[in-house]
Amino acid sequence: MDIKKNLFQLLLLLYSGLIMVISAFMLISFPIGAYTVFNTEIGDAITYQHPIELTSNITIELGEGFIVLWCI
Repeated sequence: MDIKKNLFQLLLLLYSGLIMVISAFMLISFPIGAYTVFNTEIGDAITYQHPIELTSNITIELGEGFIVLWCI
């Protein structure tokens, strides 16, 4: 019985440590990502105007595809 309790506590400790590390990474990555997106000029050359041709006469641009996927 004591071994099961110790094993359960060990698993609980490992699980809570994993959750804390993941939460810390999320909290750290948000300001870094916000700075990268808004304060750098990395994506200024991206236009999303590359046509995706289907077998019919309808052309769907890449940006429109992203909008449809975002809505789903």
